Amino acid sequence: MHRLTSISAKIGVAIFSILLLVHGAAAARILTIEKNPASIELQSAFINGQRVEIVAQADQYAFIELEDGAQCYATLSLIAENGRFLRKQLNLCDAEWQVALNFGDTGAGPSVRTITIVPSQDNVRILALSFDGEPQPFTAFPNSNRVEFDIRRGPSGFKCVGELSAALSGADDFERTVDLCSFGNEVILDVEPTRYYEILTVRSGGDDKIIDIKLNGEELNIIRHIGNDARTRVFADNSGINCTGNLEVEFASGATGQGQLDLCGSNFDVTITPKPQYASDTNLRAGYTWRFNAPKSEEDIASLEFKARSFNRTGFSAVCEPGSRRATIYLDGFPARANLPRRTRINWTTGRYNGVVNGDRGQSPLASGPAPSFSKSTDDRLWKGLISGANFTGIANDNHRLTLSLNGSAGPVREFLQACNTRFNGPSVYGDVTDDSSLKWSTPPSRRDGDLRLVFGDVTTDRIGLEARCTPQEDVVRIMFASAPRGLTSGRNVNVQWRVGDDNGRVRATTRTVEGYDWGALPVAAIDTRDPMWRALALGNIVRWSINDEQTATYSLKGSGAAIRRFLNGCRPPSQPDIGDGGDSDFGVDPDRPTTGNEAVDTIINIFDLINQQSDSNVNINITTQSAAARQALNNYRADPNYMCGLSASSQPMGNRAVSIGFKNDRGRPVEVYEIAGNGQRQYVRDVPPNARLQLTRNAGQGFEVRSPNGGCLTTMVATNADIEYRINPSMGGADPDVVAKSYNCSGREVVALIEPNKGTALVDGQYALHRARVNGSFANVWGNVRAKITNQELVLEEGGTTRLSCRAR
Repeated sequence: MHRLTSISAKIGVAIFSILLLVHGAAAARILTIEKNPASIELQSAFINGQRVEIVAQADQYAFIELEDGAQCYATLSLIAENGRFLRKQLNLCDAEWQVALNFGDTGAGPSVRTITIVPSQDNVRILALSFDGEPQPFTAFPNSNRVEFDIRRGPSGFKCVGELSAALSGADDFERTVDLCSFGNEVILDVEPTRYYEILTVRSGGDDKIIDIKLNGEELNIIRHIGNDARTRVFADNSGINCTGNLEVEFASGATGQGQLDLCGSNFDVTITPKPQYASDTNLRAGYTWRFNAPKSEEDIASLEFKARSFNRTGFSAVCEPGSRRATIYLDGFPARANLPRRTRINWTTGRYNGVVNGDRGQSPLASGPAPSFSKSTDDRLWKGLISGANFTGIANDNHRLTLSLNGSAGPVREFLQACNTRFNGPSVYGDVTDDSSLKWSTPPSRRDGDLRLVFGDVTTDRIGLEARCTPQEDVVRIMFASAPRGLTSGRNVNVQWRVGDDNGRVRATTRTVEGYDWGALPVAAIDTRDPMWRALALGNIVRWSINDEQTATYSLKGSGAAIRRFLNGCRPPSQPDIGDGGDSDFGVDPDRPTTGNEAVDTIINIFDLINQQSDSNVNINITTQSAAARQALNNYRADPNYMCGLSASSQPMGNRAVSIGFKNDRGRPVEVYEIAGNGQRQYVRDVPPNARLQLTRNAGQGFEVRSPNGGCLTTMVATNADIEYRINPSMGGADPDVVAKSYNCSGREVVALIEPNKGTALVDGQYALHRARVNGSFANVWGNVRAKITNQELVLEEGGTTRLSCRAR
């Protein structure tokens, strides 16, 4: 800061007056301020938040009396008559109490400033703005009442001071002279009486959002959040602002923080670090699901678990002996670092229920590592909370908190309590049994009466969930649903509902008493071999069963396709073609599961129409009649099994039609989806968790690449001009063990179709890539504007409606 060297003679009278004022006050000093521009008239002045007297102003100079003449470091806040605000931190001693301050634009810096306008009350919204009579367009923000607009530097700098008018909802309209450039280009629209204030920025010293601020015990209103930080205001009283105070902050996690701070010395910008409320604070939600495990025998236990199977971690488990009416609970989610003692006091809250228990260190049969455990009867209010609440919270010894999401808990908890209250005498295949590898789809040997059988269950232990029987060639199938609730009476008409992916239906059944099943009558139905249920069971991943709208069981459909085809082919009359030979519209073209066993080579060609990740993976195909071209295609494939990632999947211009594009991740691990621009550039869209769907709306012809989390390409595709859903299969990214090469005669030219049944992809003639996908609800083989029909007998390929290939099998 330059030293002021002279003072004009025409302000001598002012100097004389100042000397008279400070005469006899040895400790006081006069601060001389040179103003730029000179026309600025000061209205108020504050030193370190305290109001000080402006003793005189003349031309470009203003004189302020400092009562503490020994004070060197100061925060100087000045308010001009025209509304301009200026705050500076100065070393007055080094400046010898003479400073020059610029109240206008220096001309340096960017040519545009972004101005933020925020109403001082949360419920007030800005409807319209004008500045100095000119309408001002602005940008509004969701979940906030702030708006922003830009101002540009003119020939004389930025126009910061002017009349701001705002039409407000929830308050009287605002009209006042303001300084747009004060407080870091942020203006607070007061709907209160005008008082001098400073904007205080409180920054979070951790990854935790500030939700409450107090200064010296007084609540401060948060004007707005900036990330985890918050902005508030500190108002002056008659004497000014108290710069030194105790600042208390509460954070979203429940943590708190405080500090005895000099607000003026920190330029009204302070940081408070959250002090965790608990030594460990664990919140288990993403990836975790509630699950009931039914007992399999009289000696087995019933269990309930809250577990993330993708990374094998359990947050909560409970076990009981059927009929005991009492369960042992384990809070497995407390981390090992909590190092809980053998005896732990647990305060729990769930929904509107709460309680206190003393837990002993135990080991759950469903989890690894010790955990606090305690017992509860099945009529305890804890279970009501687990059914109705949103979260379960357990606090161990007032120092460690565990929070569990109760999303999806109600059904499994009810089933668990029912199992604990009832002696084992019920269905042994009940609830979600998709992970029970002992349960399989099979066709056991025929009965003595010659009937054929289809079973889902474990035939070695008589754990049966579903059994279907038929008399050969009669075309009628009798089905017994053993995954039924206890206590059904005989002779009732019930609806057995099934859901496989997006497909669903119902079978009308009548309850009957069945030998060996003494817990109640079972639904029994008769349907023909062409019922849509069979197709869904043969093609899907899992099936969910319900009886009269009460969900009873969820089965895996792994291996179901081959078993169902064998069974139904035996049930059908000779006049009907076998399923899988290309002559049946239900199973010859659309199914998406590879065949299993020793089926003919020609049938394998239809595997492209039978794609499913849940193949038994035991297909061993030896094609001895391959042409040289087919053998070459297989050799090329072995050298580059991931040819899809080597293809150009750049977006194709197909008009501006918007289509729905879905990605269903059946891979069992997360995948990443990228858009591909016309120049080949990849743009990340988002991750897709296991068993989840990503739904996008894009223009027809949009190209995509799917990658594994480590960045490796799994496949590429180009969307068609209709709604489409792709499946991301487990074998994508590697070689398909069931790959097939088939030769076709296309007007005298040999064309080879290389088919990957487990991936659902194919390469025709070495240049046309195809994905087996669901297009407008039906399966089709597509790539952008290319579509193909591939069967045992023919290959027809169209591009943009024009037939490119029309071939017959060789």
